[in-house]
Amino acid sequence: KKKTNKLLNSTVYVIFNLFFHITSPFLAPCIPTNVSATLNCTSNITSITWHSALGATWYLVKAVSSQGDKTSCNNTVTNCDIPNLQCGQEYSITVTGMNGVCMGPANQPVTLVSAPCHNTGIQASLDCRSNSALISWTPGNGTLSFNATLQSFQDPQKHSCFTNGSSCNIGSLPCGQHYNISVTGYGQTCSTCSKTLVTLDTAPCVPTKVNVSLSCGSDTASVSWAASSGLVSYYTVTAVDDNRHTLTCNSSSTSCDISGLSCGQAYNVSVTAMSYLNSECLNYTPCAPQSVVSQLLDCRTGDVQISWQSSKGAQIYYAQAKSSDKTLVCNSTSTSCIIPAVGCGQTYNITVIAEANGCSSNASVTSQVTAGPCVPQNVSASVSCSSNIASVTWGSSQGAELYTVTASSANGPSANCTSTSTSCNLLTLTCGHSGNSAPVQVQAGLFLISYHDSFKMPCTPSNVLPTVDCVTNALVVSWTPGAGGQYYTATLQDSNGLSTTCQSSGSQCNVTGLRCGQLYHVNVTASDGLCSSPPSATVNTNSGTEKRIHAYTCLYTLYTSHSSSHRDFLLN
Repeated sequence: KKKTNKLLNSTVYVIFNLFFHITSPFLAPCIPTNVSATLNCTSNITSITWHSALGATWYLVKAVSSQGDKTSCNNTVTNCDIPNLQCGQEYSITVTGMNGVCMGPANQPVTLVSAPCHNTGIQASLDCRSNSALISWTPGNGTLSFNATLQSFQDPQKHSCFTNGSSCNIGSLPCGQHYNISVTGYGQTCSTCSKTLVTLDTAPCVPTKVNVSLSCGSDTASVSWAASSGLVSYYTVTAVDDNRHTLTCNSSSTSCDISGLSCGQAYNVSVTAMSYLNSECLNYTPCAPQSVVSQLLDCRTGDVQISWQSSKGAQIYYAQAKSSDKTLVCNSTSTSCIIPAVGCGQTYNITVIAEANGCSSNASVTSQVTAGPCVPQNVSASVSCSSNIASVTWGSSQGAELYTVTASSANGPSANCTSTSTSCNLLTLTCGHSGNSAPVQVQAGLFLISYHDSFKMPCTPSNVLPTVDCVTNALVVSWTPGAGGQYYTATLQDSNGLSTTCQSSGSQCNVTGLRCGQLYHVNVTASDGLCSSPPSATVNTNSGTEKRIHAYTCLYTLYTSHSSSHRDFLLN
């Protein structure tokens, strides 16, 4: 019985200790896993969830933005909500398990981008002639793209434009409309609308049902019409005779009397509805800029400077450069601006307009500028060893009219050629020089490209000297190496036309097994693995002086010529 009680007590002790170590608050909790964060764009509440961490009795969630904003929440379960994160910021979110005493390690941060900030500073201006609206704004933080919308109670159609910038243009607006303008910004996950209410009125519509009545014997005509849709400040009635003399009257109602008519004259009568906006357009539309000049400042960078004479009434100018595939713009409050990096190989039509009070002038007379040619591509060169000519080819370069090809060596003269096509031959290349050769270069305008597989022609060896060794019945041929040569071949030809050769990468080689009684002609060529030099020059043997050497059974007669590059000898 005592043994049974002792065993029972031991078992209880083990179970107690095991339970204590598992649940003890003195052990740090594990790392929470599968942490995720989701933003509710409508409520601007961020919900964070995770899997439970062993040993944690509650959890602390921290959110820290890239701009230093900090917020947190805590919970005893595996989710937590953080409301109202600062707009337009990227937050790093971590979850840490806690118990009564210890804090566990946090998870790897999870990134969340908050909703974009509201766009501010919305402005709208109307081009009275085209009834198009230019909408501009200051982008809110975190906004990647924008949609500007015009909506009217009278016009069931929404008019909008989409852009990644801070302004866009909405054209072909109907007359007589009062529009509310909103700009929606789109962030990484959410969108936001502008808060400030901005409105725009288009030009009033053309008056209709115009009626003119004239009393006999009177110089006054009564004109009436139907009211125009839109924001109308007043109406202007104009009567023009055949001599272009003009009479006018203004009215805030739908009728007006024109006096001072001349007898016997026919008049054309028109009625124009005016608002304060398009009245300003009539009074303050600037003149079209004159004397537009465009100049390519730098062929390499492609910067174009555009200048013009000032226009009366202008507040700002917009210069446009348009090619077959793109349009570039610069603006200025003075009389010049620069469009950077227009590219290469294209011709641009340049126009300038002036703007004041939201009204634009007619475009200027078109000027043209041509960018520098593009860089030549796909350059290759091949050498003809027999003719010592290098043929260079390349792909056509947009905008290029003439190409220049240059091949130069580190220590020697350059070879060059020009062409209006895509190939060119470099003539009479100089044989190899010591040092590395410069690569072939093809130039179109100021743009230059190098072909990096350089080449050089080996030079002919000089001071060729054959020496007979009567003891070994062998011949030693020596020479002075030619520049550019990597290995050399000495050729011996006897009087019967039979040839014997030896090769060396140095300045001499040995030939054995020569026959008695033969006259041998010796020359040496250099090679670089691609091309061989011309052989050393051949000289007639009868121009040499004779030397006789007696040794063993053979008498060798050696003829040495006056040429340093060729030797003949006779083996007797």
